[in-house]
Amino acid sequence: MRLSTVVALVAIGSLAAAALCLQSFYQSFRPIPSHLQVVTGTATSVSSFTTLYSKAHATFRLPQPSGESPEFTYKPNFRLFYYFADHLKDGMPVAITLGPGGAHDIWGLKLGDMALMLPEQAREARLTEGRWSLGMFIGMLASALFMGRLARDLRRQGH
Repeated sequence: MRLSTVVALVAIGSLAAAALCLQSFYQSFRPIPSHLQVVTGTATSVSSFTTLYSKAHATFRLPQPSGESPEFTYKPNFRLFYYFADHLKDGMPVAITLGPGGAHDIWGLKLGDMALMLPEQAREARLTEGRWSLGMFIGMLASALFMGRLARDLRRQGH
């Protein structure tokens, strides 16, 4: 495979990544939903995924009287994530405030009697994540433009 083709593929990948970052940036501006649902229960199947340096996310289930047992995954995008991940154990009471998106649209979290995140804090965490997404968008777009130009120059040179 020619070098110019490989560089062009990297440029296309960077452009696709930039599009995903831009979508994440726009989604971060969502207001707090007007209809929030609180799901309570006793945590089961608690696990934390840990990287070399820190916890990457915590996963748990909340069995409901209806027989459902939705799985929730929480990522470290709020200030008390590590407290939550370290203290959540099987059998602990948990209350989760959900938006219209269901289990993936978490707006509040309470562990026992301690409120770890309120909807206002969740919104602020989303805005912070959006700012990071904007920075990533700019970086990926610059990378795509640079790699596209490099691919064009390599193709002209016969590489």
